[in-house]
Amino acid sequence: VVGPATRSSGDPDADAILTAERRWLIAHTTGDTALLDELMGEEYRLVTTDGVVRGRDDVLRASYGGRTWDLARSVVDQIQLHGDTAVVFGRYW
Repeated sequence: VVGPATRSSGDPDADAILTAERRWLIAHTTGDTALLDELMGEEYRLVTTDGVVRGRDDVLRASYGGRTWDLARSVVDQIQLHGDTAVVFGRYW
């Protein structure tokens, strides 16, 4: 279920982000929309491979349709921590 997002970075704050990534993957493979709702902040944005920006509500609406994945993977390339905000750069498929 879980790809490279399981590696520890050695930084407790970054590791908390990696834990959230793991939970995110599990939520998608199990259809746990309540967990997705919990994990997404109001400002959540998803940029698709074709450059379309989707907001939190759009992503949740799509997830609430009962869509699940047999396999979900995530590669985290970089985590930028800015106070109590993290920006995660990576790929999800």
